[in-house]
Amino acid sequence: MHDRRLQTADPPRRTDFDILREHARFLHTDDLAHSYEAQLARAYYDSLYKEFAIANLKHYRTRGIALRWRTEEEVLGGIGQYTCANQRCARHKRRTRTALSEYEVPFAYQETETVEGHVQRVHKEALVKTFGRRRITTITARKLARHARHCPTAQK
Repeated sequence: MHDRRLQTADPPRRTDFDILREHARFLHTDDLAHSYEAQLARAYYDSLYKEFAIANLKHYRTRGIALRWRTEEEVLGGIGQYTCANQRCARHKRRTRTALSEYEVPFAYQETETVEGHVQRVHKEALVKTFGRRRITTITARKLARHARHCPTAQK
């Protein structure tokens, strides 16, 4: 017996999630989206709440900090506004009230863009608002500053 699935090699199918991942942008410009993929990515971007950002500080030791916009579920749950904006904060579930401060931080990032058929990495910057506990944010800022002083690869 042979398996017909082995004989026919279907090309891998692209899901909507794959399309969103390929066309993801932190900030979309007001350019006209002509393709289905660009329209889908723009529709998802428009559904996000862009008042405050959620931070992922998992790789802060290597100066890797990720920011993303909040989803509707997070807005309704108060995450990132009434709780710490750190994605991995244990206080989200406990709902304990801590002293939070609003921070407006400069965020530099790179995106891939296709220009005249060539894929390029483009450096961009944005000013983003986020909430955090003063103590944790101060400690994290100190660690990042220390890393920049002692790591020669982190300096430009």
